[in-house]
Amino acid sequence: MGKIEYSGKLISYLPPNFPRLPNEGRMAVYEAVLKLNKDKELSIPINIRKLTGLGKTATQVHLNKLVKSGHVDAKYAKVQLEHNTVVCAIYSPTKKKI
Repeated sequence: MGKIEYSGKLISYLPPNFPRLPNEGRMAVYEAVLKLNKDKELSIPINIRKLTGLGKTATQVHLNKLVKSGHVDAKYAKVQLEHNTVVCAIYSPTKKKI
């Protein structure tokens, strides 16, 4: 038997509903945008990440694809967060459904 060169460390298990396929991630981001808009909350990337559990890059990639495909609109605004002010996109669903 060969020697194991590196043994990983378990950080945490993912929840059962965690998106594993690219389309699942895109749908999770789309549904988060719908939910935030329905609840009259800001659909900014940080809030979308909190709902989906996806990382920054994955969330942004899915948002960019949704904007490019015409399913989501992005309008940029200055937003006051808890400790700072940022310029970011506020996403809203279009009439085009997935």
